[in-house]
Amino acid sequence: MNNLFDIAHGNALSLISIEEDKKFLIAQKKPNREGSMIGIDLKLTAAEKRKAERKKKKKQKSRETINIISNCASFLVPVLRSFSTDSDISDVEKNISTEQYETHMSDVGIASASNSDLSMNVSYNILQEPCSFVAMRGRTLIVNRRLAATMDKCKVNDRDAVHLLSACVESLSLNSMDYVTNRSSIRRVRQQYREDTAINIQAEFECRFCCCPLGYEASPKCDWNTETRSFACSGKEISNAVFNALEKWCLVDKVQAFVFDTTSFNTGRFNGAYTLLKMKLGRNILFLAWRHHIFELVLQAAMSSVELYSLSGVEEKALCRICGFIVVNYIKPWFTANKTTEAPWNDILLLNNLNKYKEKDAIVAGACLQKFVNHLWYLADEPVLFSLFDDNVPLEEKQRMSEKLRELINSKEIEDVEDEDLTPKRYLLPYNELNDFLEKDLPCSLITKGL
Repeated sequence: MNNLFDIAHGNALSLISIEEDKKFLIAQKKPNREGSMIGIDLKLTAAEKRKAERKKKKKQKSRETINIISNCASFLVPVLRSFSTDSDISDVEKNISTEQYETHMSDVGIASASNSDLSMNVSYNILQEPCSFVAMRGRTLIVNRRLAATMDKCKVNDRDAVHLLSACVESLSLNSMDYVTNRSSIRRVRQQYREDTAINIQAEFECRFCCCPLGYEASPKCDWNTETRSFACSGKEISNAVFNALEKWCLVDKVQAFVFDTTSFNTGRFNGAYTLLKMKLGRNILFLAWRHHIFELVLQAAMSSVELYSLSGVEEKALCRICGFIVVNYIKPWFTANKTTEAPWNDILLLNNLNKYKEKDAIVAGACLQKFVNHLWYLADEPVLFSLFDDNVPLEEKQRMSEKLRELINSKEIEDVEDEDLTPKRYLLPYNELNDFLEKDLPCSLITKGL
C-alpha cells in the first residue's frame, strides 16, 4: 500500500543530479523509513551566510578599488598632457570611466582575483592598455659625493634633504619624476658615500707619528648619568675602544704620545685607561695632559675657597676676589694652554704668580696652588724638554739645559725605565716644598738621569 501511494516522481532518480538527494530518496522508500526530515542545520546555514557576506564585501572592495584607480587616472590626465599627443590624451579621457574599466576588468577575469592581484591588474590595465604613457619612478640621482658631504657638514637630515632637493628641482624647471627625491633612497646613497669615504681615507692614510687621545668619547659604551652628572664608563672600556681603533687603522706601532684629561678613569694607577693601554702597547709613551682641564680644576678650587653661592653683601666681595684672580693669574694660562711647547715654562710662571698672589689673597692663592701642584704633568723628565723649543724661555736657560742634557748622555747616567713601571709620569711637588722649588734653576734643574 505504501509503495502504491508513493508520491515521488516516477523518474525521480534519473532527474536528480545531486548524489546526496538520491541517497535520501532511496532511504525514504526503504521499509521502516531509515531517513527522516529534521529541522534546519543552523551551523551550515551560518557558514553559508558568512560566505555570502564575504563575497559581497569582496565585490564591494573591487568596485571601490576600480573607482579609486579611475579617479587617479583622471587626476593624471593633466600631467600626461605634457608627455603625450592630443590623440593620446583623447584616448585617455575617453577610457577613464568607471563602467568601461569594470567591463574591461570582467573581461580579463579580475572579479575573482584577490585584492592585491586586483590592484596590480587594474593599475596595469589602466596605465598600459588605455594610455600610451607609463608612469615610472625617477632614476637620476641628484646626491653626489660632494653634495652628501656638504649635507653632513651642515647637519641636514634625510627628511630635510627631501624638501631641499625637491624645491631645487622645481626651481630649475626640471621634471621631478625623472629624479630620485624619496627619503629612503637619499638615506642609502648618503650612507654608501660615508662608507666609501671612510674606506678611501683609511686606505690612503699615512702616518709617521701618532698622538692618541684618551677620554670617554672614545668608548661607545659610555653613557651620561643624570644623577651624578658624569659619564658612566671605566678605564678598561676606554682602553679597549682606543686599542681596537688603533689596530683597525694600523697605528699600534706608530703611537708615541697620549693626550688625556686628568680624571681618574684615565690616570688611575691600576685601572686607568692610560695604564691599561700602555700595558697593551708594551712600551713607554709620552703623556700630554689636557691643560684646559687642569686650569678648570684650578678655577674650581678658587671658586670653592670663597664659597660663592649667592650675591649677598659677602658674596659680592667674594665675586670681586674671583674676578681679580682671573684677571691677574688665569687669563693668560688659559689662552696659551693649547701650546704644548710653552707648557713647562707657563706652568713655572703660574706657580710663581700664584705664590706671589698670596700677598693679596692668601686663601684663593693657597687653594689654587694646592690643586695645581697635583697636576704638574709638563714638569716631568720628558715633557720639560719642550722648553728647548719655546721662544719665551731665555736663550741662556736653553744653553744650560742643552749642556746638562749633553753631560748626562756622555756620562751614560740616563736610566732606562723598567717596563713594570706603568705609573703615569708627572712631577710630584709637596705643597710645603713649593718655596724651595721656586728658588731652583728652572727648568734646567728638572732634567734628571731618570730621563
